[in-house]
Amino acid sequence: MDDVIVLINQIGPLPFSVTFDARADGPVTFFLSGSAWTQTSNTEIGIGMELDGVPIGSAVIFANAAGCHMAVVPVFVRTKLTFGQHTLSLLPTNATTTTDLNDFFHVSLHL
Repeated sequence: MDDVIVLINQIGPLPFSVTFDARADGPVTFFLSGSAWTQTSNTEIGIGMELDGVPIGSAVIFANAAGCHMAVVPVFVRTKLTFGQHTLSLLPTNATTTTDLNDFFHVSLHL
């Protein structure tokens, strides 16, 4: 069975970052979920994820309606870690993505 470490479990708004110590040296999987909204209809919105300043994945959804908080499609992101301290950041994927205190974000690390 996998070891699962919850790194982020909090309300918005984006962007924000967390620092963590990696207990693995090799392939790992991050799970990302959350919500966002837009003031512009018919546009893609989403949550980008960076590891040590490098984009590693995103969770997105196409927003048909404006002004409605929507859950993005959750994703599993496979990457490699080295032992030691790392910074994980969540940020909007584009200028039309809006988040506030009504949005929630979750990232877990699966070893």
